[in-house]
Amino acid sequence: MLSLKIIQTSFKPTKPAVIPSTDSRSSGAKKHSLIWPCRSGKSDDSNSGSESSPPPSEGDPRWQELLAQIAILETEKVRLADYLDDQAAYLTQFAKEANAEMDAIAENAFKDLDEASARIMESMDSKMQEYEESAEKNRQEIAKSDKEIADFESEFERSKNEGMFFKSLGSQKHRLIL
Repeated sequence: MLSLKIIQTSFKPTKPAVIPSTDSRSSGAKKHSLIWPCRSGKSDDSNSGSESSPPPSEGDPRWQELLAQIAILETEKVRLADYLDDQAAYLTQFAKEANAEMDAIAENAFKDLDEASARIMESMDSKMQEYEESAEKNRQEIAKSDKEIADFESEFERSKNEGMFFKSLGSQKHRLIL
């Protein structure tokens, strides 16, 4: 931010000057402003009758000091402008680098996320495949058990029927003998 240093001088107003100006609020009506010209702080009443006083001589120490202060201010203004330009360029470069780093971080994060997602999907697929294989084994074991049960039941029925057959034969012999 630029700042201005106020230079205090010992100039005093001599007489007002009228400057016409327009006021935008009053439909173009002209308004007059008063401006007080300044003169040197010397109490020189001999020049008070003249409209303008001549500029001070080049050897006047106050005039030289004022010119030196103006030159210093202008130099500082140029230095400050250069400094601000340098800082603006630095900040612009810094912002570009920060944006590039943020983009790289985001890209790496997305890449890592994709890799993690791929690993998770592979793990889920392998677990699903293991589950399907296990389910198929269980189905085969259940089918085998069902077959064994069916074979056992048929064997049991056959054995039961054979036993009944022989039992029925034995009871018929008793009937015959009796």
